[in-house]
Amino acid sequence: MAALAAVLVIFGASSCASLRAGSAAVLVFSTPVAFSDSADKVFGVLDEAGIAYSVDKTGLLWVQDEETARKARALLITQNVLPAAGGWDFLEVSDWSVTDFERSAKRNAALRKSVKEYLAGLQGVVGVDVVIAFNNSLFADEKPVSAAVALVLKSGRAPAELETTVRNILLHSVPGLKEENITLVIEGE
Repeated sequence: MAALAAVLVIFGASSCASLRAGSAAVLVFSTPVAFSDSADKVFGVLDEAGIAYSVDKTGLLWVQDEETARKARALLITQNVLPAAGGWDFLEVSDWSVTDFERSAKRNAALRKSVKEYLAGLQGVVGVDVVIAFNNSLFADEKPVSAAVALVLKSGRAPAELETTVRNILLHSVPGLKEENITLVIEGE
């Protein structure tokens, strides 16, 4: 772990908070952030929130632990400030498989599972169900991609930004999904 911390090099603004030497580091995104068009926005949002981060020489963003990584991802999604990457990079899910059918089935299951796990990690959420319906037809216009999410919260009231955060997570992670095809139900415990 000390070797990993020693490899971390700080890029970005001088206000960038660095990780403590010898601490464990968790990757926030598998896409390089430092060299993207949105780097200044990403670093600004994290600095404003007081999240300690480091960027290695390849441009990858690191934080101290998994909880901080989830918080950073949720904050960047809420602010709609993400490195230029596809949904798979955002969710850290690989889409490799043997056949088109297997790849599609595995991708759909992995995507649903990843989105569900990510939403379950949001503050105040105690229950989640996610349904993602992909268009498996040869005719793309026949049936659009859609998603439905049901959240159960600890308190009966949802934070103002929760709906925006959930919609941003879905829009950035589900290929072909349009905002008008998202159904969101939020209930108190």
